[in-house]
Amino acid sequence: TLTFKPGQQVRVTLYWDALADSGAERTVSVRLADEAGWLIAQHDSLPVGGSRPTSWWKAGQKIRDVYYLAIPPDVAPGPYSLDLVLYDTYTQEIVPFAGEGDTLQLRPAVIRE
Repeated sequence: TLTFKPGQQVRVTLYWDALADSGAERTVSVRLADEAGWLIAQHDSLPVGGSRPTSWWKAGQKIRDVYYLAIPPDVAPGPYSLDLVLYDTYTQEIVPFAGEGDTLQLRPAVIRE
């Protein structure tokens, strides 16, 4: 379980391994949500700040991708979830993870004073 404090900036590093040539354009959404699913913090971007869009990915390529989340200073202490969502950049349609649904939990989290 990750522990955060109100007002903290959190760095989330993702490592992608392209299993096949993509051709599709996906936006990555890194999110911190409470138990009811309400978003507390969110950062959406094409991978690597737009410099490595998924439409360019080739099979076997490895990509390091960094996102920053600003935890609001007035957020309530309690349990949260650090999650990942992918969606089509043009249609905004969520792209489900194989066998995992629309949202992939990266880690459970807790916010403490």
